[in-house]
Amino acid sequence: MAVLATISLSVSVACAETEVVRPAIGKPLQTSQALLTAGKYQEALAALKPLAAIPDKTPYEIYMIDRTRVAIASASGDDTLSIAESEAIIQSGRLPLTEQAKFIRALASLYNKQQDYKKTISLLSHYPQETDADPKMRTLLTQAYYRSDDFVRASQELQQDIQAAESLGRTPARGALSMLSNCAVKLGDKAGYVSALEKLVAYYPTQEAWGELIYRLETRPTFSPHLLLDVYRLGRIVGELNKPVDFMEMARLALNAGFPAEAKDVLSQGFGTGILGSGADAIRHKRMRELAAKRAANDLKTMRQSEADAAKSRDGSALIGLGYEYVTVGEFDNGISLMEQGLRKGDVKHADDAKLHLAYAYVLADRKAKATQLLKTVQGSDGARDLARYWQMYLDRPIE
Repeated sequence: MAVLATISLSVSVACAETEVVRPAIGKPLQTSQALLTAGKYQEALAALKPLAAIPDKTPYEIYMIDRTRVAIASASGDDTLSIAESEAIIQSGRLPLTEQAKFIRALASLYNKQQDYKKTISLLSHYPQETDADPKMRTLLTQAYYRSDDFVRASQELQQDIQAAESLGRTPARGALSMLSNCAVKLGDKAGYVSALEKLVAYYPTQEAWGELIYRLETRPTFSPHLLLDVYRLGRIVGELNKPVDFMEMARLALNAGFPAEAKDVLSQGFGTGILGSGADAIRHKRMRELAAKRAANDLKTMRQSEADAAKSRDGSALIGLGYEYVTVGEFDNGISLMEQGLRKGDVKHADDAKLHLAYAYVLADRKAKATQLLKTVQGSDGARDLARYWQMYLDRPIE
């Protein structure tokens, strides 16, 4: 709060040009200010005590005494005196708006320090934003609402600040987004929590935030189980495969979907990181890896022969499936070409799923612009559209 000391001394000079104090008051004030400058705080306060006995002090004299006291209190760390004197100075009505803003900032910080959140809110509700739009005061206000358990108002203020930042093309403060998500939790607002979490992932992606967001997606009542493998694919990209059950389940889903090479690759990653291949389930892990490797080898032998049949198929589903198989073995150009042909052919079952698979293939092939273009077309209320948005969020700002 040293700012109050600076304010007090500088204003005493400025005001002296238009208003004066009597010598009986002025001399003790000068003595007190000299002691303050010398760092003798108790002596500075003591020098002011005789002023209490002087009758008929003018408003300006009272004002100057208060300013000297608050400067001493601020410099010495006496929060109680700082609060009392700052309140008196603000209520005096003698402060210009810019000075008023400085005192309000200091006093609000003191109220907050003492956990008097109601007074913090009351004071900052009159903060002159038009003359001193200090973002720290907005933060202090929303924190005060939150700490006083007014989560509804805190949420409203936070949303206002976040929207204002976004409208100006700025990145919202991470603290504001985190507090907004906490408000939603306190209010039991699941939709609000997911919305805040999405913004956190969009602006400040971390593996932890991604993990929570993915979990929320797959546990929604409207989420379709046939998209679970796609969720695992996103999870793998953002580093969310970190337990044996994750690798085993994704491999199982990939095998059941007819993509053994993908299952083999997932399992190889699990073994390579040491997550698989040890513990009580080590034998089961090895058996799954052997099964995936065997099926992948068999598929590789028949994939070329399957192209003609897929091309003759009535709809594009076979081409899309075969194309993705090629992608899983690293033949991106051929695989993506077949998948694109399949989508053009049309009449595809789960067309949005097919678009997600092709977009994923584009990502693996480092064709992000193509992925972005395709993801915009994904619809559906079963989770596909949300997955497309999440993929785009990842492409816009990968985890560092």
